[in-house]
Amino acid sequence: MRRFGLVLSLIAAACGRLPEPAGSPASDFEVDAKGAKALVNNAWTLRGNGQPIGTIMGVVRCGDTLLLSDSQGVIRRMNLESGRTEPSIAEGRENAAFGADCDKRLVYTLGSQGFKRSARSRRILSMIDIDTGEERGSTALDLMMVTDSVASVVHGQFVVGGTWMPTPDGEYRHPPAAAFFSDKKIGFGVNLSSGKAEPAFDPYEMSCRGAGRCVGGSLSRVNGSDAVVWVAAQPASPEIGLYDDHRRLVRRLNIKSPLFLADGHTLESLDAGQSVRWSASNSLVSMAHAFGGDVVATVHQLTRLPERWQFGQPVEFEWWMNLHSLGGRKLVADIRIPGMPVGRDDTHVYAIDYGPGGRLGAPDSVKILRIPVKTGTAGFVR
Repeated sequence: MRRFGLVLSLIAAACGRLPEPAGSPASDFEVDAKGAKALVNNAWTLRGNGQPIGTIMGVVRCGDTLLLSDSQGVIRRMNLESGRTEPSIAEGRENAAFGADCDKRLVYTLGSQGFKRSARSRRILSMIDIDTGEERGSTALDLMMVTDSVASVVHGQFVVGGTWMPTPDGEYRHPPAAAFFSDKKIGFGVNLSSGKAEPAFDPYEMSCRGAGRCVGGSLSRVNGSDAVVWVAAQPASPEIGLYDDHRRLVRRLNIKSPLFLADGHTLESLDAGQSVRWSASNSLVSMAHAFGGDVVATVHQLTRLPERWQFGQPVEFEWWMNLHSLGGRKLVADIRIPGMPVGRDDTHVYAIDYGPGGRLGAPDSVKILRIPVKTGTAGFVR
């Protein structure tokens, strides 16, 4: 998939060389897919209906309705039963993260006032009717954070992953590389009744392995497990963190695999071109989610550069999925995702196929791919 240029999430402190975490050999998976293509058991065409489709940032499913956050400033809707694109809602609003209360038929969007894309700004959490698009209320938040695109709405809270940072009186400065996350948290939660907001989880890794690449990440709720209730991912870490319902770290899982690259060097320069080149030899974690109560799917990505690449020229990305048990068994390695992964439901990962023009080509339609998460050899095409 093509991408023209690169938007850095946040400029982090320059990092030094840090040791790789201990773990079992990357080849010790019960099944190695070796980059074989994931099984796709459903596909739908999302149509722009006269409005060019931007980058789909995330998806949330409520029954037969799939909600898709679009960088154009709308939430698109797809009826999975009929295969028809329904009219968009939440038009004209920046949406850094969103989640849904399906029982109440409400979607919550987290954006910035004035449609400004900034890590530090006054944020607005809006409540919107899924079926009519009518706004039902909003809450203002002061927040410095690089967020995940998809949030969980659980027990009356809006919980979004990513990297929370303190708001200083003056200019914020990151701690040194070895303690990069010492003043940060994973995620942020908002009580939807009181509007009270607070950072969520302690990071499971304190160091930074890639300047500008360490912030962000995913946080998702686990269904069907008592011991592990949340799965968190820090993008530049080759591990994920599992937490209980009291937000305590239960264990760390090393998710490295044969196609998960880590050359042993961290990014020490803030130069944008060097950042892209670093990401061509060091994999990043796009998201990690739990399925079926005992399987964790971690999606990792790598940048592909054409020969004699210069900053500003197109780059391509590839994505793979590794499966582990919550207890740490290494189930399946390196299932290739045939598109840009953007979210999940209880049993599937969703990806977007933008076609040959790529995601920045403003297509009038894209393909939504639904990929089952299955262990053994059942989840990929051999």
